[in-house]
Amino acid sequence: PLLFFVGFMLSEPLTLPQRHWQQYVIAALVAVLFAVPLHIGIVAGSPALALVVGNLVAYIFSRRQRIALRLTKSRPLTHDTDEYTFTSAAPLKFSAGQYMEITIPHAKKDGRGIRRSFSIIGRSGEKSVKFGIKMYDRPSSFKAALAKLEKGAGITSTGINGDFVLPKDADIPLLFVAGGIGITPFISHLLDLQHNHEVRTITLLYFTTSPADIAYAEELAESNIDIVIVTPSDKQLHHTSWRHHNNSRITREELAKLLPDVFERHAYISGPPSMVHGLKALLKESGVKHIKTDYFTGY
Repeated sequence: PLLFFVGFMLSEPLTLPQRHWQQYVIAALVAVLFAVPLHIGIVAGSPALALVVGNLVAYIFSRRQRIALRLTKSRPLTHDTDEYTFTSAAPLKFSAGQYMEITIPHAKKDGRGIRRSFSIIGRSGEKSVKFGIKMYDRPSSFKAALAKLEKGAGITSTGINGDFVLPKDADIPLLFVAGGIGITPFISHLLDLQHNHEVRTITLLYFTTSPADIAYAEELAESNIDIVIVTPSDKQLHHTSWRHHNNSRITREELAKLLPDVFERHAYISGPPSMVHGLKALLKESGVKHIKTDYFTGY
């Protein structure tokens, strides 16, 4: 019963608040109510009471609600990546770097289900949101259903979550590390900074198999940040101001040459799990103390 309580009931995604610090508050509150004997009148402490109180506080934090979205348009980003634009009836509130969980009911669903989470591209307070999504030759039933959506088709979102947000102190230098479609949360960050006319010291390391696979090249060019494309391809880059690291990997010594001040930066890594784990270890070895990660599992 205890494992079920902690592993399923308490950690159910639909009842968790958005931010990690909020989740820690809920965990501490539920733990205290669960462990400390309580008896007030007819009310006695129990796991059920602890869970109910925790869920009430979580509701106050997140105000989670069902969000109806309609497909406005779609367009290709690269040969295997598409962008889908949806609109909602009311303006959406979120922080740049967060993700939205969407639901697409469909027939013959596979074992991966009908819900997926995608990083939001857009600005808080607007009705329009975009998702950059990698497609495969043999996609999951979810992505196959998404690709078949017609303009005006409706889907639902069950919440906005995530803690992949920038520090409030604009003077902190940043390092963005993206692999493939893992660039999407960074595009949201850059659009938000442009909208707010906020200038930060940012270097982006973008790992890609070829310059042709760079998604959102125009948005990156307009951001005016320092960009290093890490690719084994010798093809010409989109912009002459971008730096080229001609390899599929990067060593600690090479990183130090590209970014002598890397240990002073707050790092954000977004991409496939294997890439994220490897680069997180590399950055730790290089003296980076503040690292946030965002995993793109390719479902």
